[in-house]
Amino acid sequence: MNIELKNVKHFPSLIQETEAFTASLYINGKHAGYAENTGHGGETNYYDKDTKGKELIKQAEDFAKSFKKPNDPFINMAFEEKIIDLLYDHLQKKELEKFNKKLGKITDNGIAYGVPNHSYSYFTFNHSMEKFLSRNDGIEHIKNLIKNKIIPKL
Repeated sequence: MNIELKNVKHFPSLIQETEAFTASLYINGKHAGYAENTGHGGETNYYDKDTKGKELIKQAEDFAKSFKKPNDPFINMAFEEKIIDLLYDHLQKKELEKFNKKLGKITDNGIAYGVPNHSYSYFTFNHSMEKFLSRNDGIEHIKNLIKNKIIPKL
């Protein structure tokens, strides 16, 4: 079963105890309903869009429960947990996109090094890397920078 959140709106300024968000809930590619949390520590609510959505949500709830032990006291929260997992996946993806966009701008005029998709340090130049690498003395400068400043920090 394919369960997705689309049109996610995240509201960090409203967060008090839980993530504040709204999203459209898609099940097996069909818009089934909506999910939301006000951020005040309460549960994540979800509701159907129409009769077909109600049926799809019921199937998704049963599907989510199938991964829990029958005596699990939180079995009725299985679908809610799935929604929260999807939200965190979405937020993590957005953070990674933001991280990589910033990294891309740095590498236009410099060298970045570090842990992929996690952290980095960098050296920037007054000119673009393309211009820097088009000159022999620029290439030598970069080689020395990597050898003397970057490699020792790795």
